[in-house]
Amino acid sequence: MIKKALITGSGVEIGRAIALDLARKGFDVAFDYNRSAETANQVVSFEQTMRPNIS
Repeated sequence: MIKKALITGSGVEIGRAIALDLARKGFDVAFDYNRSAETANQVVSFEQTMRPNIS
């Protein structure tokens, strides 16, 4: 079973930490951001490193 999570505000601080932790644990993570596109892209890059089949 694939675990999925939706995290809001995942570009910075607590939301980012949660998104990264869940990605490390094998979750498919969907998230959004408001003002922090650069850090959100860093989260996506990390997730793609952990799970290369995601986009």
